[in-house]
Amino acid sequence: ARDKVKMPMMITSATMVNGMREVLLNGSLTQEERDLLERYGATAKAYPMDVIDLLRRKLPSKPYLHEFLAESSLCPPEGPAPKKKDPTQQVRMDAVRAQLEEREYDRMTMDVRRRELNARESGEMSGVMSSMGEGLNILVAKGTAFAVGYFASMAGGVDPVWNTICGLFGPI
Repeated sequence: ARDKVKMPMMITSATMVNGMREVLLNGSLTQEERDLLERYGATAKAYPMDVIDLLRRKLPSKPYLHEFLAESSLCPPEGPAPKKKDPTQQVRMDAVRAQLEEREYDRMTMDVRRRELNARESGEMSGVMSSMGEGLNILVAKGTAFAVGYFASMAGGVDPVWNTICGLFGPI
């Protein structure tokens, strides 16, 4: 199970480098331990925790772990390896991206053209509606003037011909 777990790497400190040199020169090491320490050596930028634990145990001073790691910090993990892009997939993605951009452009320009057409139509319709409103206003005003003249003449008499003539002179 320990082989599956990747131990964190610690950035080397002066204490670790000096400890590595001392253990390699003076320590009683098995061949396996010596191979492990020589694989990293005193010039490594970072040591895994199992190397640090081995150094700490083999040093004559037997420092505590927190003392040994005091000047060190965790080595940032390596990012994931970049994925290789399949050329056929890349071509397909470019085609889909171009198609989407074309649709978006068509949708944007269609909306602008529709607004332009709607503005023109509403401008024409507003002119027609305004003209109709003015004509209706004139007809209502003339009808009101006729009614005022007609009914005003009724105060003087009930002759329908005379009342109609007065009603016709009312709009003038």
